[in-house]
Amino acid sequence: MYPTNNLSRYVAIDLLMTDGTALRNTTAIDQTGASMHPGAGHGTVNTWQQIRSNIGSALNGKTIDRIIIAYDHGADTGSFKTYFDDIVITDQPLITSLAAAQKLPDLSPQMHIFPQPARDLANIRFTGNWNGEGEMAVYNANGQCVSNETVRLENNRITLPLDGLPAGVYFVRVSKGQGFAVKKMVVVR
Repeated sequence: MYPTNNLSRYVAIDLLMTDGTALRNTTAIDQTGASMHPGAGHGTVNTWQQIRSNIGSALNGKTIDRIIIAYDHGADTGSFKTYFDDIVITDQPLITSLAAAQKLPDLSPQMHIFPQPARDLANIRFTGNWNGEGEMAVYNANGQCVSNETVRLENNRITLPLDGLPAGVYFVRVSKGQGFAVKKMVVVR
């Protein structure tokens, strides 16, 4: 979202379910811990900011009927304008769905990570031609990027040191001009 002034921070995506439930009235929170209610305020003025939420924890088993843009900040008056782009609702890892929204080919079957689980380092191997420079990002289970770097793929391989990552589930995304690949990686200590 891109709020153009402070009042614009109180505009948000709201979901109405077929049973009458609304996202705004659930316990769902964004990646900063703020309620998904429009009245909670989101984003930074004059800056594009991605707002993410695991709505499944609050709306599990429900069906979305409508997606609406809602404003809720009754105490103040004035004009406001907020822009939204790339609204993604998915049951896939966030990084896969965002890459799909960018219309890049998903080449994930060409990527293999071993050993699983990994302890000190992970080996990433590709089938097909993945040699040359690419981008590699590591995301935690909440979809937060914990590492992002330019890498050099040689012999269709990358070695990923894991010394800075605590135990947990991660998603590794590698992209090159021809597309992207995403795989789950489990780190143990």
